[in-house]
Amino acid sequence: MHLSSPLVFDDIFCNAESTSLLIFNRSGVIEDINFGFEKLLGYSLDSLVGKNILELYTAGDLERKLPETIIRRTLETGASHDDNYLKHRSGAVIWVHSECVLAKDRDGQEHLVKIIRDLNKEKLLEKQLREKNREQEKIILDHDTFVYATSHDLRSPLNNLDALVQNVEESYNDPELMEQLIPLLKDSIARLKDKIDELSIIGRRREEQSGKSAVALQSVYDEVLKDLELEIASSGAEISADFARLSHIRFSKKNVRSLLQNFISNALKYRHPDRQPIIHVYTEPVGKGTICLTISDNGLGIKEEEKEKIFEMYTRLHTQVEGTGVGLGIVKKIVDNNGGRIEVESQPDVGSTFKIYLIAQEPSPHEQVHAGKHTVL
Repeated sequence: MHLSSPLVFDDIFCNAESTSLLIFNRSGVIEDINFGFEKLLGYSLDSLVGKNILELYTAGDLERKLPETIIRRTLETGASHDDNYLKHRSGAVIWVHSECVLAKDRDGQEHLVKIIRDLNKEKLLEKQLREKNREQEKIILDHDTFVYATSHDLRSPLNNLDALVQNVEESYNDPELMEQLIPLLKDSIARLKDKIDELSIIGRRREEQSGKSAVALQSVYDEVLKDLELEIASSGAEISADFARLSHIRFSKKNVRSLLQNFISNALKYRHPDRQPIIHVYTEPVGKGTICLTISDNGLGIKEEEKEKIFEMYTRLHTQVEGTGVGLGIVKKIVDNNGGRIEVESQPDVGSTFKIYLIAQEPSPHEQVHAGKHTVL
């Protein structure tokens, strides 16, 4: 039978679901619980009545004698407020805020009534935010360290190069001295290039380790067109894009940019001389966690037997067009490292279509919310 009290009506005490109530005596012996308490912590009334509230507390709180402190404060002041974990029947712990008040029943007997509010979701969110803040602080610290280290590493070869240039300016009329300075100058430039390459590798690894975020494809596409503005204008190309079916992708922005830049640039370079270049870019989801980026053009086209060669580094099939032959090689490495693939459909004098299949990581719930109505993979 539930305990009667002038402070807690029987019907409210028995039926309240969102408010958890626990009643115990001065010694901490449990006398009653309501349905809300059963729902929150999983215990039945029979499993707790007669047992001590110590069974509900964690080892850490027992060690610092929190239950005894709550009883003492409540008896001394009439009420006590605490935030702490309580043990669920399953063994899990739940973070709660509780107010313990001293009350008397109709017979004048004293009881302690603990009113408990579930704050576990708020506690988990707080923990996640703290972890996120620590991660952000580490990223900022790493970034600052990288900037300082880069500045320091480049200062020495630049100072050396500056000194050599000054010597050259002062000694250009002295052939013998110039003969000594030129090799030193070349060596200094070579070492500076090596240092830049080394820093580039470090920066790339840092970006890969820092993870990927949702990238707005239209934004990256617009940036690429600005970089290719002169080539587009001189060729009279008509370039269009459709990102309606897939506007964002959780991927490295640098790599998305590289893919678009290389394919569009190639379409401009290898345009057909007898017609206006027409280039179309679009994206679409093709399965769970997979997207397809398609770039089509009406350019020179590629022979069937040469399709595999175009992705080899330093390979150029159309020697009449200027280039280094590394662009599609870089593209192939990006796609291979991602675990994706590239399909080529092409006919000589008709044009080419490149389908780039990428394994796209799924965004976090936070990214999905902020992506709004956009489709994000």
